Amino acid sequence: MDEVNRDNLILLLKQGVKDLYEYKCEKSINGALYIAVYSFDGFMDMVNILAAIGAYFNVDKRESFDGVHEYEYGFTINDCKEDLSKYVYKPNKKR
Repeated sequence: MDEVNRDNLILLLKQGVKDLYEYKCEKSINGALYIAVYSFDGFMDMVNILAAIGAYFNVDKRESFDGVHEYEYGFTINDCKEDLSKYVYKPNKKR
């Protein structure tokens, strides 16, 4: 995934789902994006969002190591067919 689209996906998540459920995002060295959610509702919403934008992703459920949650659903997003810049709100810059 190119860096611009990856950053747009992060912005899209921050603007759209930040208050719905708890999640974390991490960028990887190889250009992928890792997203973890901690509830089944968050898992279903994330699957729907990623499918809607044509993302290529892997998902797994594993024990959480943060000491707060029992488990987490992890999404590794490798690429995205959709150009996400049209969905992300970016305020106009002052000139």
